[in-house]
Amino acid sequence: MNVKMYGAIVCLAVSTLAACIPPMAVVQDASLLDSGESDATLYASSAIQEQTDVGLRVGLGVSERADLRMGGGMSLLHSDSGTSVGGWWFEAGPKFSLIDDHIALYAPGGLGSNTDTLFMAVAPTLIGSADPTPWLTLSLFLKGMLVSTLRQDTSFGLDGLWSTGINATLKVNENFAIVPELSIVQLDLVTGSLGIRIGF
Repeated sequence: MNVKMYGAIVCLAVSTLAACIPPMAVVQDASLLDSGESDATLYASSAIQEQTDVGLRVGLGVSERADLRMGGGMSLLHSDSGTSVGGWWFEAGPKFSLIDDHIALYAPGGLGSNTDTLFMAVAPTLIGSADPTPWLTLSLFLKGMLVSTLRQDTSFGLDGLWSTGINATLKVNENFAIVPELSIVQLDLVTGSLGIRIGF
């Protein structure tokens, strides 16, 4: 099994939702796993100083043209009185190769909850990658998210989000890489990520 672990710092604030939804960070390129190969991605993201999201995503190469990926996580809320769990989420979906190692579509669906809201979401993500050198992969991405929410008072909401950005995989060796990412959410929020990948 190849294990890829990312430590990410991602800022996300959405005024239309009661709490942070699954992170908008992508922190991956357009390459797929080989058939039968698997990996795991551990990541953390921070929306604001008062909240940290932690999650795990696993992948399985099912064919030359597709991976299956799924994951989950939780939001941790920080205050003077300590840290508490503010919500959770789960996602699963395929990642398709459109052009080998250069263009891919990741299309997960998911559900989650915070203290008073249940949400369901679909988040298609188009990723384009290029390798200017053997040790560097640059990727551009465009991610959309359609979120339906159901609150304790039975009120229903439907919200749309999108982000675009760039990341770079700096390959120190075959098993170690640094992955910084910069993205913009809704044209009014710049988010930054820093990933560390370890494969073995």
